[in-house]
Amino acid sequence: MDAVRSVQAQTLPAGEIVVVDDGSTDGSADVVRGIPGVRVISKENGGTASARNAGCAAASCDWIKYLDSDDILYPNCLEDLMGANAALDPSARVVPVMSERIIYPDGSEWLAGYDCNHMTTLEQGARQLDHFIGGTHESILRRSVVAGIGGFDERLRFAEDYEFILRLLVVHKYRFWHIPRLVYEYRVRPDSQSTVDPAIRKRAVDDIARSVLDSLDRGERSRYLTTLRRYKSRRAFAGGVYAFANSRHAYTPDRSSYGNAAHAAAAGMLRSCRPLHDLYRGMHSARRAGS
Repeated sequence: MDAVRSVQAQTLPAGEIVVVDDGSTDGSADVVRGIPGVRVISKENGGTASARNAGCAAASCDWIKYLDSDDILYPNCLEDLMGANAALDPSARVVPVMSERIIYPDGSEWLAGYDCNHMTTLEQGARQLDHFIGGTHESILRRSVVAGIGGFDERLRFAEDYEFILRLLVVHKYRFWHIPRLVYEYRVRPDSQSTVDPAIRKRAVDDIARSVLDSLDRGERSRYLTTLRRYKSRRAFAGGVYAFANSRHAYTPDRSSYGNAAHAAAAGMLRSCRPLHDLYRGMHSARRAGS
């Protein structure tokens, strides 16, 4: 109910609200059917990818904004995303991506948003292979774009959003343009996919990345792998510099001069080396997102 109410509370009204009942057994679909202006599509349980594809097929509007049942849109979401899209050339293959607040079961929060505007299309794709720089929560897509890249892979019951975005960036050569505006609240449930064992999650994500790379021709695959290796190397180095520059251990009373000098040297390195500076910006962007 909170999800539907958050759509109805938008400063820019939604053209339609389509709710997909993916074989629910808790009576929630009947409750939603009683809400004016909401259309419910019922189907047998097939997972998130199947539900999203069904919703997209049933929609009549030109734009699709996905919203999971436990999450909410902030009131400015549609207005900000549609405003950003209106400023872009539709042929440019640029998708605005904003920021989301992630709320974990223990009540802790994280503001997620990745500063990726300085990256080339190749770099964005390579970094999405290694790390989420954006997803469907923080963006809005033309229905023709979703259909054009084949929708969501219904064979997947896990990380289908990641696979979809990888195809969008790596295979179809779209790129993200990040705007630090908070538009989405993602609520992690105890049984959520986000709480899956990290080792299992990593294997699944690695398998998806490998599959997407294998769909490319040899030369393009090589370019992505080279860019990815270079990025991982720089990330590891920048991470070490970042950790050292912010380490409190360097500032013990007997090492204060050394700590100050080391901090100045590390900060200077991050400022003077563009690749390291870009990575440093990425590390901080989630903390700045939505501010």
